[in-house]
Amino acid sequence: MFQNSDDIHILSVPRDPRRYLVLDVEWSKHDAYVYEVHELTKAGTLHKGRYATPLSPSRNISVELCEEPLPEETRRRAESARRTAGGRLEAVLQTGDLAMFAPTKRPAPPPAQRRYSFWAR
Repeated sequence: MFQNSDDIHILSVPRDPRRYLVLDVEWSKHDAYVYEVHELTKAGTLHKGRYATPLSPSRNISVELCEEPLPEETRRRAESARRTAGGRLEAVLQTGDLAMFAPTKRPAPPPAQRRYSFWAR
């Protein structure tokens, strides 16, 4: 399992290899986990047009640690992600309260508006 701020390559069956930065590791049901990753450019900087996305390892996706050096800006972002995770772990160890890791309820979507066809107007 990879840690926060690890630079990894994702090799999937239908695509070319892509490079990502692991921002967080989230646990899911049945002792599985999901990586929150941000795609990197070929130069190793965070891809500005993309957002962090979840990535679940599976038999169709191979994840490898990348040994290529990161630019300064990306390295600072990686260290920030690692410090944040370390701080949350320290807080849990001191208080014994896991509430910060509990899933948050998202607000319910607004009710669907009734749609009228053009001819019924």
